[in-house]
Amino acid sequence: AGIVASVVVGFLQILFVILIFAAFRSQSVELVTYTNSDVGYSVKYPKGWEKTTNDSSEAKDTVFKKDLGETGKVYGQVEVVYLPPPKNGYTKDVLNAIADSLKKDNPETVVVYRDRSTVNDRQKITMITTYKSEDSRIKAKTTIMLNPDKSVYVISTQTPEKNWDKYSDEFDEIHNTFSP
Repeated sequence: AGIVASVVVGFLQILFVILIFAAFRSQSVELVTYTNSDVGYSVKYPKGWEKTTNDSSEAKDTVFKKDLGETGKVYGQVEVVYLPPPKNGYTKDVLNAIADSLKKDNPETVVVYRDRSTVNDRQKITMITTYKSEDSRIKAKTTIMLNPDKSVYVISTQTPEKNWDKYSDEFDEIHNTFSP
């Protein structure tokens, strides 16, 4: 009876570990790569999200998002903006100017994290912010990258704050693997 009980308890423990692993695995989001050869970058985004582009002479914008049906609300979003180098250069620190403008767009923006660094001859600011939308708080990670040719990439990932835990690892991967 002791041997049988030990085997059954051991089997249940193994089953429990497998179920926990499966639960964590099912929450992961599969990322796929998008390459924009016009302005020269590749970025990962969650598989199945819809892509839209907006190209103008001032900026080239690509957005990947997942809508919540017909509500007009967004479950999550990845956005890459390319700003070509200005003809006469910048009059001030463009990275701080863009970072400050993100905070000014919504007066209820709270900067949770901000870091400035240089990687591969590219200066960059990375920020995590929260801000109020129409009906919820949004959490966003934004990387602003100044290239040696003075062009700028702005990579932004955002989702309602309640969904942040589901996407935070993937958002980190999107920012860390962005390749100009």
